[in-house]
Order: sequence, then structure tokens, then C-alpha cells
Amino acid sequence: MATTLYHRTFGDLAAMILQEGFCDGCGRYADREQPGVWLSDVPWEGIAADDNDALLCVTFACAEMELDRFEWPNDPPIGCREWLVPAAFIKKWGRVELVSIDAWDGLLDAV
Repeated sequence: MATTLYHRTFGDLAAMILQEGFCDGCGRYADREQPGVWLSDVPWEGIAADDNDALLCVTFACAEMELDRFEWPNDPPIGCREWLVPAAFIKKWGRVELVSIDAWDGLLDAV
């Protein structure tokens, strides 16, 4: 079964990601630093406030348990799950698509 996660960004960056793929950023948690791309299981609300906002959907063709090692637990919980996934893993196992504003609104309504 495919797993779908979301990455919010700006439109100009989304166009570059769709063309060239993700590049690793850096995440820090509990004195641990790790490169990767932040993804979540919900399409965050509130970013679709201007014309340059964008939401990318990443659908993975691997088992969800393959993503377990990249999950960063939130304590206390913040209403979603988050992953810091290496760009190389996304390039190998993920399909990245731009979510239209209408589809984004529909996803938010379902949350």
C-alpha cells in the first residue's frame, strides 16, 4: 500500500523541486542533527494565504515501515506525524506532485 505525505513550500521552490528533485535540508531534534526533507501526514492549514504558496504530495512506493526510521515523534503531540526523509530516499521511492489549490482545500476539509 502506498503512503502519501505532504511538503509545504513556496510556488517558485515547488517548481524547482518538481524539475530537479528535493535537496536535503537539516533537522534538529533532542540534540540530534539529521539531513533530510520535512514531510507530514497532513497538509498544513494556513499556508495557502498567498499566490506563491504551494503544497507537494509525495507518494511512496514502499511499505510504510520503510519510512519508520525517518519519523520524528512530537512530544507533546501537535496533531500530525512528521518525517525527515533523505532526498535520495524520496528520489528512489517517492513520486512528487503539485497539489492544486482546489484539491488542497478538499484535503483540509477532510482533516
